[in-house]
Order: sequence, then C-alpha cells, then structure tokens
Amino acid sequence: MITIFGAILASLDQGMIQATIMTSGSAATSTSISIRQIFSTLLELTLDPRPKVRKRAGEVVKSILDTPPFPLAVHPWSILVAEWSCTVVAQSADAVGQSAGKKGVVNGGTERLIRLLAFLRTTPSVFAAPNEERGKSSEGSTLETMTRYLLAMPKLSNPYLTQASYQLLTSFFSVEDEEEEEDVAERRRAKSKNVLSTLVQAAPLKNDVQIAPYWLAVVAAACASAFSDTYKSSTTPKEVLDVWNLMWTYLDSSCAAATHEAAADALMLLASSGCFSTSELQTGGNGVKAIVELVEKSLSQLAYASSIKEILDVLAALLTTSSPFDAKARKVNKADPTKLHKKMEQSSPFIPLLAAM
Repeated sequence: MITIFGAILASLDQGMIQATIMTSGSAATSTSISIRQIFSTLLELTLDPRPKVRKRAGEVVKSILDTPPFPLAVHPWSILVAEWSCTVVAQSADAVGQSAGKKGVVNGGTERLIRLLAFLRTTPSVFAAPNEERGKSSEGSTLETMTRYLLAMPKLSNPYLTQASYQLLTSFFSVEDEEEEEDVAERRRAKSKNVLSTLVQAAPLKNDVQIAPYWLAVVAAACASAFSDTYKSSTTPKEVLDVWNLMWTYLDSSCAAATHEAAADALMLLASSGCFSTSELQTGGNGVKAIVELVEKSLSQLAYASSIKEILDVLAALLTTSSPFDAKARKVNKADPTKLHKKMEQSSPFIPLLAAM
C-alpha cells in the first residue's frame, strides 16, 4: 500500500500538487483533499510502531520531497511536513509532560517523539523551504517554532531525546548548497540569524555536561550559516564576536572535559567558516584585536589552565585561517605570482600570541 501511495503521489504534476496546499474554501476539490489525505497518511506511517512500516514510509516521503515537479527547486509539500512535524512535537511533548511521574502509564508521546526526530534527520531541508505557498508574511516560522520545541526537549528528562534534538538542530544548518543563488542564500542567512538569537538566549549552564556540548555545536553551526559571507566584508559583525566570547566561557575550569572539546570544536568552526572579515584577520582589525586580547588573557589565567590544549587548537585554527599561505589564497592568486608574493609578505595578527606560550 505504501509503495502504491508513493507511486500515485510521485506522478502528480505541479498544478495538482499546488492545489492540495489549498484545502479550504472554494479552492479545495474532492480530488485535492483526497490526495492530501493520502500524503498525510504516509506521514503518520513514518511514526508507526512497526519498524519496517515506518522505514518504508519514510523512504517514500523522502523520495517524493527529493523530486519536486518541474520546474520547482523545492517540493511544495515540504512546508506541510514542517507544519505537521511542529504539531506532532507539541502534542507529544504535552503528552509526555502529563504522564510524567504517573506509575503504570505507558508514555506513547516519548515514542512518537523519538520516531519523529529519527524521520526528520533524513529530511532536514523541509525547514529550509520558503513559505510563500502558504501565504505567510514571515519566512522560516516553522524553523523557529521547531527550534523552540527542540530546545525545550531537555525538560522532558530523556537523555536520548535531548541528544537527538540537538543533532537535528545541527542538521538544519548543514543544508546548504554551494551554488545557491544570492537571494536564496540571503533568506537562509536571515533564518539562521533569527534562530541563532533564540539559541543564544537559551545558553545552558556551563556545568551541564549533558546539554552544553550539543548546544555549542548547534550555536556554531547556526552562526556559520548566518555569517558565512562575512569574509567579504571589511569588518566582523558584533554578533559573531558576541557568540565567540560566549562560547569561549565554556573553556574555563568549571566545565567538563567534554565541554572543553565541544567549545574548541565550535570556535574552530567559526574560525574556518568565513564568519570573520578576511581583511581584519590579515591586518588585525578591532574585532580581531579583541580576540587576541581574550586569548592572551586566558593563557595567563588559572581558570583556563585545564583547557590549554583546546586553546592552542583554537589558536592554530585562527593562524591557519589568517595565514597568507592558506589554500584559498593560493587558488585565487595562482595566475598572478606577484599578488601571491605580496600576500605572503603579510603577517597574521595572531603570531604575537605564540610568544605567550
């Protein structure tokens, strides 16, 4: 049955698919409503208790979304999946909360959440889809809504859900096409900035070894997505420096070793993702000076003695990023040896820090 449903839905043209989005009022027809009901049935089957059933349903849904009707780049049903997912999370999380502490109560909400997060890990791009099809004025609302839900998962006191939710959040920001058009890239960056703001406000306690490492990874991914074009600018945005400073605090001695490693990985991701102005990195602008001062200060403080290795790893990443010998510099200037020679004469503003080692 699942295979038959998939074949029917995959054969629809753009007009029929668009018609299924409008299921109310005079725009709705019995055919469009029936088609949407079939798709809704497939979505529900991705949460079926039977492993083989939900696996097959997930494969069919993913196949449909991965092959939008020509000439669309994104399948119109992506937004339906995103909205459905938000509804399932809200209802299931509420069910988990109501059953908490009750003896003899089988928590079906937790099981549905686990299955949903597993399914969404295979289709994270549904939250990157624009919302014009639904006539919404603000894009990315489902992404921001799902982000708030996922950030609240730790309150359910289920380690697996906490880990799965942060892994899913990270996957949202890994959905990026190197050849995407500028308007698409701008929308992606705008969405990521909104989510980044939400993440920063939800910073966990530094001694929370269960959540802090995952949070650091998500924040770094969101910041890298939001400010990946900063390298073209003359200055580094204040938001990037604020995120850098916030993540740096997770290197102090009050944090566990796992958190130190996660913080270092997050900081190195920012250093290598184009979030800093290239001109500042090579000439020592105000933003870079602030980072130099932070690193230098930390190296001499007892509070950071337990994370010296991680600090050195971050410093190495900064030196590599600002180095005139990096691969990008050679690739850009290989046709003009003179330009490359001039670039090689420059000095990284982070080199003086080596004297403090």
